[in-house]
Amino acid sequence: MDFDHSEKVERLRWQIGDFMRFHIEPANREWHHEVASGRYPVPLIER
Repeated sequence: MDFDHSEKVERLRWQIGDFMRFHIEPANREWHHEVASGRYPVPLIER
């Protein structure tokens, strides 16, 4: 049996990885900083 991902799935995995690296991870760091400052509601969530 071949358990390798298809080319389409590999492209999607890279796209999702890039999205996470460039959009989610930076926002997550910013979110933690905002929460630590005690500001509510967190402005990042309100965007």
